[in-house]
Amino acid sequence: MFAGLVVLGLTNRPGIVAAVVGAAVCLLALDVPNNGGILVGAVCGVIAGYLADIAESRRAEQHTTPVGTG
Repeated sequence: MFAGLVVLGLTNRPGIVAAVVGAAVCLLALDVPNNGGILVGAVCGVIAGYLADIAESRRAEQHTTPVGTG
C-alpha cells in the first residue's frame, strides 16, 4: 500500500530519478551491516534527484534564452 502511494506521488522527472536511484542503490547495498544500505540508498537518491533538478533547470533555461542577442 505504501509503495502505491509513493508511485502516485512521483510527478516530476527529478523525483522519479531520485526514487529509482535510491531503490537501486538500496538493493545493491543489501550486504551493508546494520541496514546501512538503506541510508546509503537514501543519500544517493537525494543526490541524484538534486543533480536531475539542476540538469532540468539548465535545460529549461537554455530553451528560453534567445540565441544571437547581444
